[in-house]
Amino acid sequence: MRESEKCRVEFMPEALVTLYLAFWLLDQAEQESHVDVAIDGAHVRIIAHEAAGRSVKEQTVFPMKEFLVSNGCRTQSLKDDWRGTYGWKHHTR
Repeated sequence: MRESEKCRVEFMPEALVTLYLAFWLLDQAEQESHVDVAIDGAHVRIIAHEAAGRSVKEQTVFPMKEFLVSNGCRTQSLKDDWRGTYGWKHHTR
């Protein structure tokens, strides 16, 4: 494949990279294994604020809840909208 034909990803949210790594680690592990992941809320949603003299609108950086559901993550306990403990495939905590 020529360089010009390769798929180019110019931006991948940090939360997505973190979750893909967690999924990969779980795929390599035994059934009883688990992965602890820490994702900063700012990698999911930015609240409206002023910065360097300009107004920053509220925005979703990464649709965490939708991503977890679409990838088969099962809620075990939640602290808020998406933070908590999940099961995935045959892994539970």
